[in-house]
Amino acid sequence: MPQCLLEGGLAEIQDRVRSAPSVSLFLSFDGALTGLVEDPEDAGLAQATRDVLEVLSKRPDILTVILSGRALSDLERRAGISGVVYAGNHGLEIGGRGLRFVEPFAAARTDILARISDSLAANLKGVFGVRVEYKGLTTSVHYRQASAADFQDIERIVQAIVAPGVSPFCVDVGKMALEVIPRTDWHTGAAVCWINSRLAGKGAACIYVGDDRSDEAAFQRLPDEITVCVGNPEWSSARYYLSDPAEVREFLVWLNQSR
Repeated sequence: MPQCLLEGGLAEIQDRVRSAPSVSLFLSFDGALTGLVEDPEDAGLAQATRDVLEVLSKRPDILTVILSGRALSDLERRAGISGVVYAGNHGLEIGGRGLRFVEPFAAARTDILARISDSLAANLKGVFGVRVEYKGLTTSVHYRQASAADFQDIERIVQAIVAPGVSPFCVDVGKMALEVIPRTDWHTGAAVCWINSRLAGKGAACIYVGDDRSDEAAFQRLPDEITVCVGNPEWSSARYYLSDPAEVREFLVWLNQSR
């Protein structure tokens, strides 16, 4: 089980953070930098969080990356911080600091995903509180506002339409959402390694702060780095945990001061 980062964990990583020539810092947007809200359209950065991110983004010794399951354009618009790298659609598309990447398998199947998304929207239209969000490379079926009595039917409908046994897409379980994602070996772990290989300096200390099961791929790719799960840590392979976005912000302030 991960250790609390603010209760002993900081002492463990302090020397490494201070002595490393640079830091590559990966932060999940929803759930780590922002709290989860009833309507995903309402999500945004608190001003105090934005302020510390603006400071970090200007430091030449810290590479700051913001990741999300949101589309890249949506993530860039909501965060609105220059000088950082953005990774949208769980790392399938990356932009910023001179980088531009779209995962080829997913990019070649956007039309198929659009048809699946239209079918999902049509078949789930009568279920109150469900919203289908087509994001180009992935699709999210949000059911946070739906009745718990409908959850099983929602999943059954999604699985039947996506037909993961024969489709180039599969269904992953997120936080009160079902994610329709391409069957590719590319994930958050691959995205982290790709970004680090291009922008992180030699000997950089890597820090990854995430809150969702999609972040586990990155945690597992970084067994010797500083990995932090936000929220309930029981199922996570991260080394440390923080309770909520407020504690994430506290850690970011500490990181800026420690460097």
